[in-house]
Amino acid sequence: MSHGLDLLRTPDGRWRLLAVSHGERESVEFFEVLDAGGAAPALAWRGCVLAAEGAAFNDVAALPDGGFLATDPSGDSWQRVRALLGVLGFNTGRVFRWHPQTGYSVVPNTATPYPNGIVLGPDGDSFYLNVYFDNEVRQQDLRSGEILGRAAVRQPDNSNWSPEGELLVASHRAPVRTLFRAVGAAPGERNRIPFAIVAVDPADMRTRELYLGDGAALGGGTAAVRVGGAIYVGAFRGDRLLKLLSPPR
Repeated sequence: MSHGLDLLRTPDGRWRLLAVSHGERESVEFFEVLDAGGAAPALAWRGCVLAAEGAAFNDVAALPDGGFLATDPSGDSWQRVRALLGVLGFNTGRVFRWHPQTGYSVVPNTATPYPNGIVLGPDGDSFYLNVYFDNEVRQQDLRSGEILGRAAVRQPDNSNWSPEGELLVASHRAPVRTLFRAVGAAPGERNRIPFAIVAVDPADMRTRELYLGDGAALGGGTAAVRVGGAIYVGAFRGDRLLKLLSPPR
């Protein structure tokens, strides 16, 4: 089962896709996106990196040096109990950095209550971390982990960059009990968790709400991507995508 995804253009012009896997192994899988001559792109598997010991990764951000950042919200054991501790404000997870030569290290200042989505900043020197139970998005220095900025966003799940340079954050709006019930539902089962899509300006970390839904059309929105004049939203449990036409800028 795949989880977090990230796409990076390498210095030689190729496209590298990273995917968190919870299948036969807990790992980050490496793929190359191949041009299929006008047809849908194809993927070629290029290898994998097993997760850090004791970690259960959620999201991944590819790095230009061939490595990646990966969030570990609550470890690979007692996940429900650890998540409840996160609700109470305890630090349950961290961010790992992997490099081809040096392996894994923990990024400083990332021990937080359920670190969730993560993306690399446009400058390549910082990253943006969604701390789910702290209800905020943090900009942090890639090397030192120093917190450079904060944005208040309720229950931020995953983020993606828009063509305009804003961070599009999926934000849940439901009690923890409702969230836990939805996560434990059968595969493909729909939920009705209300959610919002929030735009974060990286220049000053100001936020604006682009969409607020009651969960009827799509519940539990987990990631949003802008393509042309629309935003496409996927859910962590369900059978459909939501297309938002002519979203405000």
